[in-house]
Amino acid sequence: MTLGELLDTYWRHAAERAPAFAAAVEGEARALRASGALERAVRVGDMAPDIVLPDSADGRVRLSDLLRAGPVVLAFYRGRWCSFCTLELRAWQRVLPELRALGAQLVAVSPQDEREIALMRERDRLELHMVSDTDNVIAQRFGVAHVVEPALRETYAAAGMVRPASSGRGDWSLPLPAVYLIGTDGRVAGAWVDADWRRRAEPADVVARVAALQRR
Repeated sequence: MTLGELLDTYWRHAAERAPAFAAAVEGEARALRASGALERAVRVGDMAPDIVLPDSADGRVRLSDLLRAGPVVLAFYRGRWCSFCTLELRAWQRVLPELRALGAQLVAVSPQDEREIALMRERDRLELHMVSDTDNVIAQRFGVAHVVEPALRETYAAAGMVRPASSGRGDWSLPLPAVYLIGTDGRVAGAWVDADWRRRAEPADVVARVAALQRR
């Protein structure tokens, strides 16, 4: 089963249990598309911002430092409270050996603090390079940060999808579920960005794009 099929199955059951929540999610996706948020996102062919990746294990590392060793896959997710993010990161974990064999690095970025990341890593046995972007500085540089509308926050909370207070800002700023493949020249070679957080990049497709990039 692909990640997309898994997420679709999960969503069908969730929507049946909570139709009001499902309607709110549909409305949020429509509003984000209409807002032009996707037009602000970094695109294929753009130079990737040379962001600093705060990492408690390795200190503060620049993206350009990582690119010296090979391509980088940068995956933005919302947090461990988001079941879709959990399923996505588990899927990334499964393809991690393939990415490493191709000489690529995967960096997962979220507004969670280090404690939440550690809990998620331990719970799901993740070996991913996971960094904390508590103020969504990295997400903003890539143009994929957005603020959840106030009217939706209670609906999210009622469904158990509460943005943890430990995530930094109190304005419900979250990243879109975006994935970027960045070549060693610093240019974006692949971009998967969607206004609907139920849709995620298919890890197998990203692996195939990395392989094609490395064959050039």
